[in-house]
Amino acid sequence: MSLLDKASLVQIPSGYKEDKLYSVVPDSGAGDFTFSRSSTGTRVNADGYIEDAPWNLLNYSEDLTGANGWRQDLGLTTQLTTEINPIGVNSCYKTIADTNTNTHYTYSTNAIGNLSYFGGFCVSFYAKPNGYNWIRYYNNNNAFGVDINIVTGEIQNKREDSIGTILVEDAPNGWKKVSLQFDRLISYSYAMLKPMPTALGNSTFAGDGVSGMFLWGIQISKGLNFKPYIKRTDGFDVPRLDYSGGASCPTLLLEPQSTNLVTQSETFSNWGTEGGKQVVTQGVLISPDGTLNGNKLETYNSTNSNPRKLWIAKTVTVGASYTFSVYIKQVSGQINSGFLHITTGANDTFDVSQAYTATDQWQRVSVTTNSAVSSQIRFLITGDANSQIYIWGGQVEQQSYPTSYIPTSGTSITRVEDLCVATSMTDLIGQTEGVVNLKFQKEYTDTYRIFSLFGTSTSNRIGLYTLNDTLRVFSISGGVSQFDTTVLSSIGNGTFNIALQYKLDDYKVYVNGNEVYTNTTAAIPASLEDILFAQTPTGGSPFYHKIDYLRLFKETLTDTELAALTTI
Repeated sequence: MSLLDKASLVQIPSGYKEDKLYSVVPDSGAGDFTFSRSSTGTRVNADGYIEDAPWNLLNYSEDLTGANGWRQDLGLTTQLTTEINPIGVNSCYKTIADTNTNTHYTYSTNAIGNLSYFGGFCVSFYAKPNGYNWIRYYNNNNAFGVDINIVTGEIQNKREDSIGTILVEDAPNGWKKVSLQFDRLISYSYAMLKPMPTALGNSTFAGDGVSGMFLWGIQISKGLNFKPYIKRTDGFDVPRLDYSGGASCPTLLLEPQSTNLVTQSETFSNWGTEGGKQVVTQGVLISPDGTLNGNKLETYNSTNSNPRKLWIAKTVTVGASYTFSVYIKQVSGQINSGFLHITTGANDTFDVSQAYTATDQWQRVSVTTNSAVSSQIRFLITGDANSQIYIWGGQVEQQSYPTSYIPTSGTSITRVEDLCVATSMTDLIGQTEGVVNLKFQKEYTDTYRIFSLFGTSTSNRIGLYTLNDTLRVFSISGGVSQFDTTVLSSIGNGTFNIALQYKLDDYKVYVNGNEVYTNTTAAIPASLEDILFAQTPTGGSPFYHKIDYLRLFKETLTDTELAALTTI
């Protein structure tokens, strides 16, 4: 019997869906976590590219009712049916075209917004004949239209200047998956589908009042890479499994709320230039999100001796921390060095500066002021004379460290905080003894960040937390603190694998293979129910770190086992 066979719960970030993070043990769903964020976020995917989470931009991707953001044009109705869908569930929608001469299409205006950016996008949907074999996908101004026969794969009326790859693939239960790649700058807000008796392009037709097509699982995603389908309902609560740094196994990314104050984070179109001719050329190379929307920043010689600058000014809170970050990459054969600056005011007196030297790989550089001097400050990129670098993903946020990238296009955007909890888990938590084993990555110094096993109230709980550069453990039983102590000081950033063992008068803590704390006079909390990456089930001091895994045991372990469990 292996050590992990003793575990009552094993949470290794892997399977997920909207609102849910699956546990490996138990595999019945009894140990799954509830996840919420209420906004999009970004992650680094397994291919090393930054992508949206969720990447499906369409809300209600399996619900074509008019009540949920989908509309039907004159002459078309959609009906929920019990036809078996591609995942084996008796639920999908069918379209019916009436006998009047009309356009007969269904369209969604929700959650897409204005997809105006370089790099293209992909569309996919599942379809099955119900009298009609042809379907047209297009947008609100028909600039990206194509007719597709889902039975034969025939293509007609294709806009050759915008549509790239088109795939029609077999899917389970008699369905077809249609995938389309659109490879140029776009500006639209409608996703439109038009089942037809034949290839009609934009023409109207009269239906028979019976025929149409079954539809299910519609998706639109940024970029030129086809992504697996992910269901969207009414929200954005999709966990972010992050592969930063070329990781082969993902971590669960948990972050605070943050707002990107830069309103054109990818085009830099509203940034100012000074000190000579400084030019941003848009869409010249593949950016960190895998699309053709990276920019070249050129600095030329000038008779003016002032530094060459690309800058943006922001109104900020005096005394607050602000971090400015941007992705950079070298232009081959050119000078690729310079600085990021944050000023003390509207002038160019620098508060803090960070030197950079670009390499042949995209890297994120940042600079932070821990106390803004003025309510009006500027954030600048400067280059040495004649320097050229590629830039992408500018971000200014009221944080003491850079959080994950928040894309913007016209307005500032807020990413809401992550919250991950599992409630009513009494059967998986040792009530009289047990072990919590948590491996996580600390990347920044911050205030209270708490993981806890929680009873019926804050009067009974046990857990651990990071506080600035310390790692601490605590236990509260019947409202009485049993201990709240530092087990490691001056820890900085890095990976920590901690095991907290609890039993009446027998507490032990191991970190990275070493025993760091014991307590032989402490009681244990009563009626532990919830597993929280936070202080309480509703939040409070969430555990904003990257989570490698969490394991629970309902029994104590030997010293040898605790050391083995935490060795990295």
